[in-house]
Amino acid sequence: MTAWVLLTATVAAGWTAPPRVLEGHSQSITAVVFSYDGQQVASGAADKEIRVWSVGDGKLLHTLKGLKQGAQALAFSRDGAYLVSGDGGLELKLWNLKTGEAIATWLHREPISSLLFSADGNHVWVGGMGDQGAVYSVPDGQKVKDLPVRSLAAPEHGVELIAGTRSGRIVVYPKALGAPKTQLSTGSHVPAVAVSADGSTVLSRDQGQNEVLVWNLSRPKDAPVKLEGHQRGLTSLAVSADGSRAVSASLDGSVRLWDVKNRKELSLLRGQGALFAAVSPDFKRLAVGEGRYLKLWELPQ
Repeated sequence: MTAWVLLTATVAAGWTAPPRVLEGHSQSITAVVFSYDGQQVASGAADKEIRVWSVGDGKLLHTLKGLKQGAQALAFSRDGAYLVSGDGGLELKLWNLKTGEAIATWLHREPISSLLFSADGNHVWVGGMGDQGAVYSVPDGQKVKDLPVRSLAAPEHGVELIAGTRSGRIVVYPKALGAPKTQLSTGSHVPAVAVSADGSTVLSRDQGQNEVLVWNLSRPKDAPVKLEGHQRGLTSLAVSADGSRAVSASLDGSVRLWDVKNRKELSLLRGQGALFAAVSPDFKRLAVGEGRYLKLWELPQ
């Protein structure tokens, strides 16, 4: 296993040095997301701003202003034309990334936990802190249906949506968000999920627990594999397209890269305070929000 302290200039094996450090936020970063093509990354912070950056050269593309509270959830549309944000309260904003302007604002009925665009870009799915999620049409923000979920993830193929609930279930929704086809019982509410591109592997975390749970959807009755090492609760999860590797970030100030099949920690990044992370869809780049800085890494291959 390799180790790396984010705030030093020492390089661990397999990691590029130094990471690209993107500065601009005046307060701590609370949400990070890559675009689907991996060419842009967005960061939201407690300063009530969202910054959209070019991954290739680190150039700041947009500073999105107008939030009432710091962003807690962000999602790009599949074509990269739009970004949706959810703040620490009830407000959702839809941003046009060609102009950098908010083109719609609407209110959800409870604090927002997670966000996703539908594959066709016509809807935004919202997870609520108390399972009072919903589906909204865009750009008008009209509610289409209720969705009793807290956390959200969507594969590229197969089912439409993977969702975690406060009631301790992971729910697999088919196309058109019909009746759930599979439900996994976790025993505790599920504030975060991630899914491989082929829909075969799901990661989850339970509230108050430190381990990553790995589920095989082809064997839904099997107990999950546990990836253990974090000392505090998790903030972020990601899994590679084939389900072989995973990344987790934690309140303990670490980001860990995992070999899922062998239940092995491959590499460890240590920082200061709570870290929020996202991984590019090709699983080659890692973005870490540490304090008010966004740091871009090349993941060891």
